[in-house]
Amino acid sequence: MTRVWRRIAAHEWRIMRTDGLVWPLALLLATTVAWGLYSGLQSRTVVMAGITSAQSDESQRYSRLQEQLARRDAAIARGDSQIPADPRSASTLAGRTGSRAAVLPPTPTALLSVGQSDLLPSALRVSSEPREQMLAAAEIENPHRLLDGRFDLSFVVVYLLPLVVITLAFNLLAGEREHGTLALLLAQPVSLTQVVSAKVVVRFGFVLAVSLAMVGAGVLIAGLGEGPAGAGWRLAGWTVTVLVYVAFWFAVSLLMASRGWSSATTALATAAVWLAAVVVIPSLTNLIINATYPVPSRVELVQATREASDSASTRGSVLLAQFFEDHPEMAPVVAPGQPAAPNFAATRVAVASEVARMTEPVARRYDEQLARQQQAASWFKFLSPALLAREALDDFAGTGPHRHADFRAQVDRFHATWLEYFNPRIVQRAALASFDDVPAFTYTEESAGRVLGRAGTALTALALLAGLCGLVGLRRLRTYPLTHSI
Repeated sequence: MTRVWRRIAAHEWRIMRTDGLVWPLALLLATTVAWGLYSGLQSRTVVMAGITSAQSDESQRYSRLQEQLARRDAAIARGDSQIPADPRSASTLAGRTGSRAAVLPPTPTALLSVGQSDLLPSALRVSSEPREQMLAAAEIENPHRLLDGRFDLSFVVVYLLPLVVITLAFNLLAGEREHGTLALLLAQPVSLTQVVSAKVVVRFGFVLAVSLAMVGAGVLIAGLGEGPAGAGWRLAGWTVTVLVYVAFWFAVSLLMASRGWSSATTALATAAVWLAAVVVIPSLTNLIINATYPVPSRVELVQATREASDSASTRGSVLLAQFFEDHPEMAPVVAPGQPAAPNFAATRVAVASEVARMTEPVARRYDEQLARQQQAASWFKFLSPALLAREALDDFAGTGPHRHADFRAQVDRFHATWLEYFNPRIVQRAALASFDDVPAFTYTEESAGRVLGRAGTALTALALLAGLCGLVGLRRLRTYPLTHSI
């Protein structure tokens, strides 16, 4: 960095400080950043309230079960003729009475981006009920709010921050040329590249200083150290994403400025690029993906589950006999000549297994189409810098679809483990030795390498786009017209 370049940058900063537009723009940017942080904090509070409610409900249910066990032990000690049922029975604990809460804790940086955390459930009750009923019972955010969308910090970064960049950089050279000062400036021992780079760096630093200062203050006030580990690298990755995204829009502004157009034409052209990259392409991408890979309606899945349940319930005894044929190790041992005692709990197990079998094709089709949509989205994102930035921001905030898909996969595995644990005990009318023997769910956080690998791909593509636009813009400066033709 030469002394001449530093003098140009200092001069540019003095000019910016006296510009009547800069400080109102900085205030507007700081206000939107603060509001985005507040909205993200409110969303995280709602998610935490739902998780706390699910965990509190589980704790209260098990406290009541402990009280029932204490009353039963007391009745046995007194020699009462009527002994209450054992609350540790497998049939009792496998259902909703003993269900476990499976929760996805928000990351410390979740306030930076709401992502899909207001749409996808962060708390599920796992029991012997079919998987589809478990998912259908999950509560989501107010539908009207989901329709409007969340104004969070990622929205500010992806949609509004480029407009701030365009406002500051549309007249990088056109303004100087239109006022007749560019030729005088270049009569000094400086190059056009030095002038432009100094202007860009000063504006770049100004935008980032305002944005990151507000973000830093917000996350400190909100308590960055709360929640799972990983706050440091997640915040660093989120910050790098903002840096690269802002750099891309300055590179686009430089490319547009190098065309030699007037200030008004340059502003309109850059705004058109923003409209296409941030609004048009993402909207078209969403329409194309939904049209190409339509996901079956959840109503269809719920209806199929209801019909399967009604059909299986009417064939309970037949299904139970077939269940024992498939699982002879669970069949009860009956003395010769003695009828088997009715086992209604075992019948429910057989019915639930049949319902899962009948609804599996619909559930599989839903999951497959959703996977195809996500695979298509992973390719279409390279068409828009906004999609690239949004994916990286949500990934580092821990509110994107990938982390929730990992949560769902862990819940599915836990549900399968739950059934494998309880079904034999239900059929055998067994009781658990202790409530502590009931399986519990613990979410295993994704590794940092896995998140960085996904986000790193988007960041690399975004950085390459920024570098390409910047290099083309700098090359075009060699033929930039120094005078304004009227």
